[in-house]
Amino acid sequence: MKRMISGLVTVAVIVSMTACSGGNGTDRGAQPATEEKKDGEAIELKLDMPVPETSTWNVAAKTFADRVNEKTDGRYHITIHPNSELAGGSQSAALEMLQAGDIDVTVHGVLTWAGTDVRLSMPAMPFLFDGWDEVNTALDGEGGKLLGTIVEENGAHALAYGISGFRQLFNNVREIRTAEDLKGIKMRVPGNSMYVDCFTDLGADPVTMNASELYSALQTGSVDGQENPADMTITQKFAEVVDYMTVWNYSCEPIILSVSQKCWDKLSDEDKQIFQEAAEYACSLQREEAEKRDPEFMKQLVDDYDIQVYEPSEEDMATFKEAVKPLYAEYRDIMGEELYTAFDAQ
Repeated sequence: MKRMISGLVTVAVIVSMTACSGGNGTDRGAQPATEEKKDGEAIELKLDMPVPETSTWNVAAKTFADRVNEKTDGRYHITIHPNSELAGGSQSAALEMLQAGDIDVTVHGVLTWAGTDVRLSMPAMPFLFDGWDEVNTALDGEGGKLLGTIVEENGAHALAYGISGFRQLFNNVREIRTAEDLKGIKMRVPGNSMYVDCFTDLGADPVTMNASELYSALQTGSVDGQENPADMTITQKFAEVVDYMTVWNYSCEPIILSVSQKCWDKLSDEDKQIFQEAAEYACSLQREEAEKRDPEFMKQLVDDYDIQVYEPSEEDMATFKEAVKPLYAEYRDIMGEELYTAFDAQ
């Protein structure tokens, strides 16, 4: 049976002298009508990201907020809300609020977006990229354009792309050397069909849950493991409750800095250009910081958390790649030939 696809979203921002989202931004319900700002009073926008401010994602968020404020002479003030605090820690709820226009700007990974449109998980498919340069090339080329079109189709506007990093494998049961070792391991994965199917093909038992629930699930043994970049594993404290890491670089997750369509449509052409250029600059800095700090994070996992690390041989890696071949065959129709070509998927 074909695995189900979802639908997606993205973001947008505002301009004109009217705030994008009314109310205090803490409720998911309908917001009151926006109020005109007094002369000289900044337009307040809310930016959501699911990670703490210690993550490299914050480089994109803060740089964007500061740049927009500077280039608009203070007409906009963007407040950053880490850990999806406006949505009670739920990444999926935060994206719903973005779609509704109750959140103005978000920095979220494509794997969260894929919960509404699975095509956005295309750049995170397993073993698609060999290194950071390949990811940058795809995002800055036709691949990035196509992802932006999909976001537009789902009622939001993607401004620019950052990179969360290459995802590693963590668990508390045993050292994972080959695909055979994954059998029966209860792995927490993001809530989208591609990742569920990927780990099913690898022989694991995939479990979806919000990142906000993952620490306690690992601590209590409700799940055996998780997969995340080193950055996320440290900044969200998952490193405190895992014993083993396999360095397999199997998936690289881009992040999307986007604005709600409701807000984007209210921006003047001049302010749209400011927002666009600010986002591209902010995400370029985030990519550089993420790549630079990744080795530091990896070293920290060993030095500070005493995690046992295994780096698979070429023969070991071949077992993982062979296991996910059916995934590429099955998702070709789902993703479409255009996306497969843009991301050079075989």
